[in-house]
Amino acid sequence: MHTKKIIAGIFFIALLIMLQLLLPLSSLNTPLRFIATKFTHPEQKTWNIAHRGNESECLENSLPAFISADLVGADYIELDLRLTKDNIPVIYHNSTLESHLECQDLQQQKIAKVTYEEIRQKCSYLIPADKDCDISAWTEQPGNHVLEDLITTNKHKILSFKDLLKILKHSDIGIFIELKDYMTHQFLNELAHLDPDNQCLVNNQNQPYTFNCYKKIKIISFSPNILNDVQVLLNTKYKHTSLNNIEIFLLSGNVKGLIHEENLWGFDGVAFNYPSNSENQEILTMMNELESRYPKKKKIVWTIQNTKELDQVENLPLDGIINGIPRAGALK
Repeated sequence: MHTKKIIAGIFFIALLIMLQLLLPLSSLNTPLRFIATKFTHPEQKTWNIAHRGNESECLENSLPAFISADLVGADYIELDLRLTKDNIPVIYHNSTLESHLECQDLQQQKIAKVTYEEIRQKCSYLIPADKDCDISAWTEQPGNHVLEDLITTNKHKILSFKDLLKILKHSDIGIFIELKDYMTHQFLNELAHLDPDNQCLVNNQNQPYTFNCYKKIKIISFSPNILNDVQVLLNTKYKHTSLNNIEIFLLSGNVKGLIHEENLWGFDGVAFNYPSNSENQEILTMMNELESRYPKKKKIVWTIQNTKELDQVENLPLDGIINGIPRAGALK
């Protein structure tokens, strides 16, 4: 009997080793999925949306933060877009050049008052020691010198939206774009350049470098006026392209107000602030009410910053969780 147990143990260990060897390297980048007891839309899992990239380990809104989010398995990154004096969409949260930056004589200047070239020449990120994340595993792209140069030149700089698209189109990650300024034509034109020959219209599948024919690109904003204008453009100027696959979400700070305010649900869905001061049962009751009233609209919560909050929201009927700890999906 003792011998049989030893043989069984050896066999089990050997089986584990074989499975590990057979596991493809690409699984290291397999998207992590949150587990929930109920999904608003059964055909999809709850999106793991990395707030300003993997901000728990990297400097927010920086290129390393976005690449790191892909490495830890996020489904989407969330980013902030601002518009420069010369109408270039750039990725930065604040309206002034201040947070984690050294900008010489541009320090504290409004982004809307300076050109993109001035920002590139004078501004560099000051990376805190605890935010200098390792992205080497992602950047090993043999022979792709254009991508390597893009990553090298943008690693410590404020990114243009155009350059970020050039870089992330080599990954499987999606993008939630928060419009901080009014810039409808500027950023939509950059998106249209991903598919200049309208290949997505010919075969509306996962065409290379189009973020799954724009299905993995979402627009969010606190301004209904901005979103209305984006919606009109997508249905008029871009109606013959696949940009109408883009979904639009209104950002809201109060989940209670969403229940009876039907005018807030004129888009594809709503992203609302997590009411951390509420009891679990109260939040669940509110979410079930929203699901009952607006069953066809998608519902996303923001911004979850610790595993305790993550535990609370994972049982809610949500389509996405905007969070600062995308790696925590591995624990669920």
